[in-house]
Amino acid sequence: MPEKETTHVLHMRHALDLANEALADGDWPVAAVIARGDEILSTGRGRQNTASDPTAHAETDALAQARRAGVSVAGATLYCTMEPCPMCAFALHLHGIRDVVLGARHADLRRTDLGAYSIESFAEMMGIDLRLTTGIENDACVALRRAWGRDQTR
Repeated sequence: MPEKETTHVLHMRHALDLANEALADGDWPVAAVIARGDEILSTGRGRQNTASDPTAHAETDALAQARRAGVSVAGATLYCTMEPCPMCAFALHLHGIRDVVLGARHADLRRTDLGAYSIESFAEMMGIDLRLTTGIENDACVALRRAWGRDQTR
């Protein structure tokens, strides 16, 4: 496995561990890792339910953690188990993150609530330079998100 791909897989597996923690706590099983190379700068996970805050997404949680620690994430890479929503995509742009590595995509789940949204269509519409890598640990990310849907129907 090429070195860069290994880094992608390691960071995504860390995000999957955090997403599993979120699921165990009753939150949306989504997590994010912000890294510069092998160094993890911050992490975040879905906290919408436990924080009673619909904006407490994994990406905003990771960005807030970096701010609290005084860590600049400009030029870093975001690893996320689920494609960022428009709110999170713009927040990443404002923080100077242009490299995004994804596990699952909204299209993988056949989501209809976001219409034709994709992070790359959003970036194009907003004139944002985005470098996107997809499909890292995709099956595990999709399965975890689908587990959330099953848990919510019980």
